[in-house]
Amino acid sequence: MLALAASAALIANLALGVASAETTTSDQQINGGSLTIVSTPASVNFANLNVSTAAQNNIATFGSNSLHIQDTRSTSSAFSFTVTVTDFQDTSALTTFDLTQLDMDVNNGAVVNAVGTSDCTTGITLLNSGSPKIFADANNDSISDAEAVMSGDTRIRVMECQMTPTIQMTVPGSTASGTYRSTLTWAIS
Repeated sequence: MLALAASAALIANLALGVASAETTTSDQQINGGSLTIVSTPASVNFANLNVSTAAQNNIATFGSNSLHIQDTRSTSSAFSFTVTVTDFQDTSALTTFDLTQLDMDVNNGAVVNAVGTSDCTTGITLLNSGSPKIFADANNDSISDAEAVMSGDTRIRVMECQMTPTIQMTVPGSTASGTYRSTLTWAIS
């Protein structure tokens, strides 16, 4: 009887043109990556000013040299992209003016671009919502407290974003002539 059932199954398969059928499964493992700063500008330069007894505002943009971050962790995790700045110091005379004269605004004229199919808006908060943030130095060590440039809430995301914030500086009145330098240090966690 068993032989008769096997013969009937074989005849049915042959009648359909199927001599034999097998299946194969295929798996693809996709591993999560990391949270990284891809690139930052080597420098951001302000326009030259002349010595004045009055305070002067000066604005710089990053231009084509954008900040570039990437989150490929693919986990339900928040992130914070921050910056600290140092006091502006004359590179030759060692004169300084306080870093509280510098403020940064990511929303005012900033451009945030998604790379590929990234979502750089959902659950993302940009610094200051349109009003510049003046850097504070709570412990008066000439390095600002960290300020958030961009943060993301806790959700699963895979993104790569580029942004070009605006930096505005107020040069105090009666600042001596010279080339003043500040260092911006970027961190993401």
